[in-house]
Amino acid sequence: MKKLLFSSLLIFVIFPLFGGQTKLHSEKEIVLDNSPIVNLCEFKSPSHINMNFDGPPPHYWIDVEPQELSGFYYQGLGPSSSQYFIVSGGGLLDYLYIYAPNNYEISIDDGNYISDQPIKLSPDHDFFSISETPIYVRLKDNLPVGTYNDTVSIISGPISEFVTCSGTVYQPEIVVFNPDLTVFYYYEGYGPSDEQSFTVSGNNLASDIIISPPDHYEISTESGEYFNSQNPITLTPVGGYVSFQNIYVRLKQALVEGEYNEDITVISDYAEPCIINCYGAVGPHFDYLADREYTEKGIKFVINNNCNRGSGYIPQFTNPDLIYTDFTFSVDNSIENWTITMWTDADFGAYYQNEEWHIVDNNGGQVVFNISFASGKGIVEIPVILYKPPTLSVQLSAFILNLNSQYGINVMWISQSETGLNGYYVHRGTVDDLSQATIISPLIRASNTSHQQIYLYTDKDIYEPGTYYYWLEAQDYDGYVTYYGSRSLNYEFGNNGTPDIPLVTGIRSIYPNPFNPSATIMYELEQPANVNIEIYNNRGQIVRSFAIGQKEKGRYKLLWDGTDNSGSVCGTGIYFIKMQAGKESFIKKAALIK
Repeated sequence: MKKLLFSSLLIFVIFPLFGGQTKLHSEKEIVLDNSPIVNLCEFKSPSHINMNFDGPPPHYWIDVEPQELSGFYYQGLGPSSSQYFIVSGGGLLDYLYIYAPNNYEISIDDGNYISDQPIKLSPDHDFFSISETPIYVRLKDNLPVGTYNDTVSIISGPISEFVTCSGTVYQPEIVVFNPDLTVFYYYEGYGPSDEQSFTVSGNNLASDIIISPPDHYEISTESGEYFNSQNPITLTPVGGYVSFQNIYVRLKQALVEGEYNEDITVISDYAEPCIINCYGAVGPHFDYLADREYTEKGIKFVINNNCNRGSGYIPQFTNPDLIYTDFTFSVDNSIENWTITMWTDADFGAYYQNEEWHIVDNNGGQVVFNISFASGKGIVEIPVILYKPPTLSVQLSAFILNLNSQYGINVMWISQSETGLNGYYVHRGTVDDLSQATIISPLIRASNTSHQQIYLYTDKDIYEPGTYYYWLEAQDYDGYVTYYGSRSLNYEFGNNGTPDIPLVTGIRSIYPNPFNPSATIMYELEQPANVNIEIYNNRGQIVRSFAIGQKEKGRYKLLWDGTDNSGSVCGTGIYFIKMQAGKESFIKKAALIK
């Protein structure tokens, strides 16, 4: 209740804070229900009152800062992170109402969010004002992918203010290059298969990318000798993104003969899953596989077709006193021409077919058996012998050391003749005493020929200057050991100058980058390889292919003129250059800006 003075009478007026009705209670009393009035009035008669407003009318105002909130976003379910604006007001004769737009929700404490009803703020009773109050806003959860631009309304009586809000719900996306992997293969008893690879990246991700192999395949982020089977592989996004990651795949070892057509799954919450199709098989078991090198009984050999080990039975040779090394091979009826090449110092070899021995002379350290079969022959066993000449002693003509350009020590020796040798070991010591030296090399297989052979082993594990001593151990098949040396070298790091920069297989650089209209792709091969280069757009589509073919090791460059395979000019955007060198693949990013 408030007390007001009128121009002729002193009366009492009762009114609350907010707008309403004015009632005459008695001849000298007025009640103003919900009326904002502090005025001087003139009482004319019991039924007539003049209301005289002395001074300016009441001042209403609402202040909002800022009036724009942008950058609301999320991937997946949401909601987005919150932002806030500050609202305040004065001279307010009604509640202050704050309404959320359809796709947003609001809160006064950043905890209890509402969207279906307004936030209601009450002005204080003395000054009809609202002090600075934060109002929190966020995008609702479970919205479809899209852009959401709308306004928050702030209203009190006849006045209003607005805060514009803009936000986006993104679609999480997984991008896969090379989703079809074919021709995984090996023969039963061998394995695993050779590796193949695909590449994974992700945009606007709400969770990790999970890559799961099927039962008979294994996957790794490393290749070659560093292949480490992982199930699953987890790629964690940074800021919603996963950069390009090569995933290497191979058919597991120790599988039985059969086909293995299975899928690798690549998933992330709310993103469309990706499937990697793997097609593979395990062939029948063979003891010897085509074009692989084997060493048995001190003889190295290669066979041109798959076959198995025979029974071991050797028919009597024409000269029963001949000293020979024998083998037996079982060849199936799918083979019409069979060749086995043996590296040996034997004077000759012989194979048994159609109940007779066929002699083959040694030619340049090789005995090559070329055998033909009639069709429908079934399983055939072929005995093979090599005539072993009298044993020759091992004769070394040189045993020397030198420092190479990579600061390793080359240990080289030359033999004039060898027979019956298992191989060599290299020993190293820091004093001229063989008993204190250690073996630093694996077994280096001997060639076992009567011709000159040159051997080289590089010691790369020298880290301190000083004098180093080396010995050579020659080991016979019967276990007899002969030592040669010592030889010494005074090692001083850097005394051979700066070594050449080694070649590293992969894309070395792309320049200029960004480019317009063309870019030069520099790449290297540390060993010969078949090279293909493909260029993808940011949707994973191939726009240009270069089938370069077989290249020797070295440094190369390729000019891309910015056109696609049809000769059309590519547009502005990000492009991904993928280099396939043999079984290895490499990817770099380039920007075309016009």
